[in-house]
Amino acid sequence: MKLLFLLLFPLLGFAHDLQVKWQKEGRAVIIQSAYAGSEASSYASVEIFDPSGSKTEFQNGRTDAKGFFSFVPDRMGTWKVIVDDEMRHRVETQVNLTDVSDVTLSASSQPLWQKTLTGLSVIFGFTGFLYGWKARRKS
Repeated sequence: MKLLFLLLFPLLGFAHDLQVKWQKEGRAVIIQSAYAGSEASSYASVEIFDPSGSKTEFQNGRTDAKGFFSFVPDRMGTWKVIVDDEMRHRVETQVNLTDVSDVTLSASSQPLWQKTLTGLSVIFGFTGFLYGWKARRKS
């Protein structure tokens, strides 16, 4: 009996081994954490560290009820992801982003002076339109 227990004990431990998978969807990285045997690790703690090696997290939070967590990286490189279910199951994995198109924004930001000039142009243009409309109605 003891021999059977010793043979099955490692398998019992492996059944609760925490596993993390990731995939790219557009600009977002989606992380899925589950125990071996496909049971989701619901509400596990997640920490994301950027490629710079900073000790401060880029983002942190918890997985949802189905073990999913997502983040949007702002640069290329190897991101460190730590998932901890706070019940002695902890996994650290790497997310390697090498494609520039993965992390570039599709919309560019205008400088303040350009935004101001555009706003004033719209205001003056609308005002000119109203005065022209008003003058046309009087004649």
